[in-house]
Amino acid sequence: MTDLIAKRYRAERRFKSYGLFSLFLTGLFLAFLVFDIVSKGLPAFFEHMVTLPVTVSQEAIDAQKPGAGDYTGLAKDALKAAYPALSKRSDRKALLALLSTGAADDLRKQVVADPKLIGKTLDVPLLLSSDAGPATSGWAHWPIVQRSVHRAFTRLS
Repeated sequence: MTDLIAKRYRAERRFKSYGLFSLFLTGLFLAFLVFDIVSKGLPAFFEHMVTLPVTVSQEAIDAQKPGAGDYTGLAKDALKAAYPALSKRSDRKALLALLSTGAADDLRKQVVADPKLIGKTLDVPLLLSSDAGPATSGWAHWPIVQRSVHRAFTRLS
């Protein structure tokens, strides 16, 4: 009889250890899953900008209607001027794809607020696309790439 009780206790301990091991393994998988989600989602909270000299030409911007100018074209021209060695069309296309669709918004706001800037060269931070963040992380030949917390998460004053 005591052999049966000892056998039952051993089986109960084994069952308990299987349960603890399964809980540990579940916690390990959960920690890996949370780490994976956070590590892939964290870059969404940052924006990358490149500061380039942009010439606000009178041909592209009308002083009477400064809001209707081709600011995106000016931003693209500034980026192309920063990399004159790119001669192939595919290389230039890949370079211009790194600019965000809203890259020229800050430039537009500056010029609309002060139309006297037309005809001058300004150092303007241009917003890069979300694909540019990982692409610029190891490039030493990029002109001043800045990384900052996304504007939506900064305090407005």
